[in-house]
Amino acid sequence: GGRDPNVSDNSTNSAASLGTSEHVTRVVLAGTDTSNIDSAFSFNVVTNVRGDGGDDDGGGTGRHSQGTLDQFIMNANLVNGANAMRFVPAVAPNVVNGTFSDDGNYTNDGGDDWWLINVTSPLPTISGADTTIDGTAYTFMEKPYVDPTGEIAAFCDSTGHYLPLLCVSNLANGYNDILKIYNISHEDFNKIARKTPPGNKGKILIPWYVGERTPDVPQAAPVYFGFGLDDFTQENLCRAVLEGHLLNLYTGFQRMPVKVKEIRLTGGLSQSPVWCQTIADIFNAETLPVKGEGAALGAALHAAYVWMKENGKKVSIAKVVEPFVILEEKRRKKPIAENVAVYKKQTEVFNALSQRVRGEKGGDPFALRMGMM
Repeated sequence: GGRDPNVSDNSTNSAASLGTSEHVTRVVLAGTDTSNIDSAFSFNVVTNVRGDGGDDDGGGTGRHSQGTLDQFIMNANLVNGANAMRFVPAVAPNVVNGTFSDDGNYTNDGGDDWWLINVTSPLPTISGADTTIDGTAYTFMEKPYVDPTGEIAAFCDSTGHYLPLLCVSNLANGYNDILKIYNISHEDFNKIARKTPPGNKGKILIPWYVGERTPDVPQAAPVYFGFGLDDFTQENLCRAVLEGHLLNLYTGFQRMPVKVKEIRLTGGLSQSPVWCQTIADIFNAETLPVKGEGAALGAALHAAYVWMKENGKKVSIAKVVEPFVILEEKRRKKPIAENVAVYKKQTEVFNALSQRVRGEKGGDPFALRMGMM
């Protein structure tokens, strides 16, 4: 990683080399010297798509390429115990969206979509037992993400890594209430919501029914924006609940330091085609439901991992989890370009409205709404 994920450190431990150092720690001293300051690095994280095995500058400098697949294999061969590669890309995707045929030929259909490591020199032989190479792009973090507002939690899991936790007070409650008010089923909701177009023709709901924690407005109330007196119909309100809850969630998500290509869904709402598709369109990412109740299962698997480690078993979390994560590929949803464009504008309106009602500076929601009409 470091300042430039594609190169390694070029440091002589002197002030003159700060400009070419990849990892710099600033230490503020108050009237005394200090020593024995340690910096921690992960030996298992791959951050770039370099496929060469040489050093960066040539001439036998011996500074090997950091954050590479090559470096991970070298580390895994030297570090005792199980070592599972974690691909946390710090570089942009380098392969356009397309498909591979059975004979290995690649068809380009446009747009950067994923990462490919082109191996241009021989990789080291894997000699470390229980070494796992996994190209899944992860969004966990080696260091906690500290939200300046304190609304997004720096959640730490049982492996010692960090998964920023965005939690909202309102989502299932508004949905369940509208099912109860109109005495409709989940299937009915799917059909009714489809009767109105994405964007709801400029009608927006801020669904703060019980206050809200993200953003932090404990005394908040719901806001219905852009509704005429004859717009409070079952169809419009179902669409408003659907979009309002997800826009509120997406507003918090936008502050997180991640770029997402695929969102895995779990829980009751993941069973709904209209919820899955709308999430894909608002977040502009593919959605993929996971079979079962993922939150409870995840907690159980982490508990199993901890138990195994405590009892001296050398195992990676990936090995523990893999047999139990069942992806429902047939229910995968991809963003629909025309819907993504609508929700981009609607997100601007929602954000501006949210900022204004909380007394913050923001855009003009009325003017922005006109751009949707």
